[in-house]
Amino acid sequence: MKGLSAALSLFEQLPENGENAILILDHHGNIQRFNKICEEVTGLTESDVIGQNAFRLFMHRQASSGVWATIHGFRYQDGALNTEVRVQTAHRQHQILFRTTFIHHPDGQPESYLVCSGMEITDKRSITTTALQSTPVNCAPLLPQVVSRHIQHIMMQSASKQVALMVVEIAAPDDAMARIKSRINRLLLSGQQMILTHHGQMWLSCVPASARRLTVLAKRILNLDLPDNKSIVAVGMAIAPFHGRDSLRLIRNASAALDTARRSSNRHCLYSPDINAQVFDYLWLDNYLARALPSSELEIHYQPKINADGSVSDVEALLRWRSPGRGMISPAKFIHFAESTGQIIAIGRWVMEQALQQAARWRDNGIHLRVAVNLSPLQLCDGELFLAHKARLRQLNFSRSPLDIELTESCLAPDQHQARTMIRAFRHLGARIHLDDFGTGYSSLSQLVHFPINAVKLDKSFVRDVHRYPSTQSLVQAIVAMAHVLEMEIIAEGVETPEEDNFITACGIEQRQGFLFARPMPAEDLERWLEDNTRRGKSRPSPLPMMA
Repeated sequence: MKGLSAALSLFEQLPENGENAILILDHHGNIQRFNKICEEVTGLTESDVIGQNAFRLFMHRQASSGVWATIHGFRYQDGALNTEVRVQTAHRQHQILFRTTFIHHPDGQPESYLVCSGMEITDKRSITTTALQSTPVNCAPLLPQVVSRHIQHIMMQSASKQVALMVVEIAAPDDAMARIKSRINRLLLSGQQMILTHHGQMWLSCVPASARRLTVLAKRILNLDLPDNKSIVAVGMAIAPFHGRDSLRLIRNASAALDTARRSSNRHCLYSPDINAQVFDYLWLDNYLARALPSSELEIHYQPKINADGSVSDVEALLRWRSPGRGMISPAKFIHFAESTGQIIAIGRWVMEQALQQAARWRDNGIHLRVAVNLSPLQLCDGELFLAHKARLRQLNFSRSPLDIELTESCLAPDQHQARTMIRAFRHLGARIHLDDFGTGYSSLSQLVHFPINAVKLDKSFVRDVHRYPSTQSLVQAIVAMAHVLEMEIIAEGVETPEEDNFITACGIEQRQGFLFARPMPAEDLERWLEDNTRRGKSRPSPLPMMA
């Protein structure tokens, strides 16, 4: 998800093809991620080192104990720890300057991660020393302790006011930074970073305004002729006392906002507590989701769709993740991540296989149900998914596919020719195509005409309290009429009250789905639910329709 990617302050600020070696460790020092630069430096692949202790793997025992003790002692302090480490690989020794930051569980649990961003200085030590000797003392980067004390002094002097702290990064050479620093007379943190403070009340508008002013100033000082929309400045801001009551926490939070600003199109960001929580969730997912499928932690639950006459002919297969550490996790928490990392391909193939096997078991037991599965845009382009499904239909003795394919409107937007080809291929096998969440995505009425769609799923936002709002009622009636003219069925999802169901049924909607009837449940529970409702005469499995 784009919004989440923008909030990943530490791991994603340096892309895989960047200059820094990035590794992520758990709180025991075991390697969880190992980027391509790490692979180039060490000669090892990520799969070689995952789960191994980084300190024992790359350092001598005595040195590793000391470095680990230093880093672990920093665990509950704010900010980042800069550590110069001698790394031993099979070919040579490397001197690497690591910037290590702890990412803690947002709920205060002991679980945490170390994000280590390292730059090799083996061949740069003499150059760096010469540069520092030639740099005026008043322009040299300040030690973190000095900066922290300075900020703390300002906060103490302004006890009754707000203090805004801006960490500013300017994409300029080190020598040019000295000129910029001398003009604005502020603290120089490192080669390209400065800290600015402001006393008194601050508003959200101060962040973009400050970024614009600094960009103009930097361009003028550097004599750069750049377009107005080309920013060479990134600004992260935190405001005391709201975002920290001590200097270390304020600096850490402003730095986290800067990391987000680097990934943002507008290049500025005001700190939010959500940033740290999102970073931790990203790292947790990155670590554990890949293990979920081979560890049999993923499950399929099924939610029935109720026909107008009370019968049940269709169910929807919904993915769930039963994590040993976090319990049952909704797909809303991890599907977007799986799509962004490509893990959705393997997960999607597994879901379709499980759904098809379950449909075969039900058929063999005299229960004829169509099963709907959700496909993302990435899965729709997965040709192997289609070929595997085609082969499995023959193996399980299906003359026609018992699956329905649910696509969001975004599936149809990126490559319409590819989407149309794959949809027709699935329909040829007997699958029906449902357009999910209709009216909430890349809505275009032309999609209903140009794509071979069997049914439209009315999004739950149209269903919720529909009986109370005449404007929503008119909209629903118009969608139903349009779908029927195009000879499409309508499925209403998210039905939770009898009043909603009464209106939906009166509109002529063919199927309803929601908590009013049943929550998603494992296959065995669904079978019992069908038996109970059949005895009460409320619903009954109906013959399996074989329309394409």
